[in-house]
Amino acid sequence: MVVAIVVGSFCSVETAPEVGRCFRITVPSSGLSGWWCAPQVREYGAKGRGVAATRAFPRGAPLLEYAGELTSRREGLRRELAMGPEDGCFLFFFRLGGRQYCIDATAESGRLGRLVNHSRRRANARPRAVLLADGVPRLFLFADRDIARGEEIVFDYGDARPAAVEENPWLKH
Repeated sequence: MVVAIVVGSFCSVETAPEVGRCFRITVPSSGLSGWWCAPQVREYGAKGRGVAATRAFPRGAPLLEYAGELTSRREGLRRELAMGPEDGCFLFFFRLGGRQYCIDATAESGRLGRLVNHSRRRANARPRAVLLADGVPRLFLFADRDIARGEEIVFDYGDARPAAVEENPWLKH
């Protein structure tokens, strides 16, 4: 049995109890649609917490949202300068429709996009900015290739600055 629920005016969600904690997300204004299964948080050694797929995903499937406080690029840069190394950095800068934004996911919220780790060499996800019908820019991660159940979801952060790599050696990989 599949149950449809309308979430606001911009998104619908269907749940399918027979497949566990999975549901289909459809965002008509963006073309986003796909089954989403709650990812699992795991520990990955020196990298810390990360996110593992709880089912297989085909290339192009939506994985999860990188959610947090939406700010301007200027405000994001101000926050970045105010952070110390102990704070970690969960700021994601992006462009959409000729404007520049930042999503600040520094605060723990239960949303798992902020926990997706980096990999330059074996990235299996790619971020994509989407403007929903409500006019709010959002950032989703999509499978860049087929992803196996249990595989860690990773994407290339795109930060190759020597100072950043020196502070975070895992950015080399």
